[in-house]
Amino acid sequence: MQFLAEELSDPEAAPCGKCANCTGDRVGAAYAADLAEEAARFLECLSLSFDLKKQWPQAPCLRASAAESL
Repeated sequence: MQFLAEELSDPEAAPCGKCANCTGDRVGAAYAADLAEEAARFLECLSLSFDLKKQWPQAPCLRASAAESL
């Protein structure tokens, strides 16, 4: 979370002690194939839905057409 807080310019950004960035507990380059297969199955079964509340208004195209620029 420290990384995210710093990216958002939080002056009180500090290590959370929970995420892999703060604890240093990361899966290395070598890991068991069954672990990768289990992760893939988990992600395939994961279903997330998001309800859109608002959308940004569409900005008009700012580029002039080729004919206008001549």
